[in-house]
Amino acid sequence: MRVESAAKNTRLTRALSLMKEKPNIELKNFLDEFSNAGGVLHYVLLQIEEQLPAKELHKLAAITAIGIIDARYYERAKKIAVQAKLPLDNFFRLTWDSNKLDAKKITFSEFWGSDNAKIIKSHLGDKGGVVPNVDGYKTAFFLPPYSLDRTLNAEAVFAQINGLLFGPTPSELEIYEWSTDWSNYFDAGHEWWGAFFWTLRQPDTDWIITIGASSTD
Repeated sequence: MRVESAAKNTRLTRALSLMKEKPNIELKNFLDEFSNAGGVLHYVLLQIEEQLPAKELHKLAAITAIGIIDARYYERAKKIAVQAKLPLDNFFRLTWDSNKLDAKKITFSEFWGSDNAKIIKSHLGDKGGVVPNVDGYKTAFFLPPYSLDRTLNAEAVFAQINGLLFGPTPSELEIYEWSTDWSNYFDAGHEWWGAFFWTLRQPDTDWIITIGASSTD
């Protein structure tokens, strides 16, 4: 098995030559607000530099995104290492094996998952350690292991993020759901809460979205 990391990864190098992270300040502000309130989803918005067959494009997006998420972990670790005076090697880094990547194309409804507002509302603010029923994007957003901070207007932030990412016709998104056995990113979620990785694209656009989640108690 070939284990890859951001430091040494030919596939990642190729992916980064075909895709770049697409900056969006408005989106970043909402994502930061969500993360600071306890949200556990990782969003990566990518600019496509070259057109490829759909599944290959989505696979390269998945590889690129896991490298970007690892880089985010690394930047955070560097700050903590300096403050705590600890060796940087002590901190968690992602590894992955892109040869194990597997996916299936799914509908927007399958990606969205449960849409029961009563169930979601019953878990908001619940710190009791009960494992929520996370079965898709919506519940993964609203039901992290220790709930979202009550000060967050979660419904409004959810709507704003989705509007910026999915556009006016989300049902037309091309969506792939990826396996969760190809990186140690997913290990925590397999222990308890859940692990997910999706790539989404509105046809005939030059950008692609990846959304990952993996968390435990």
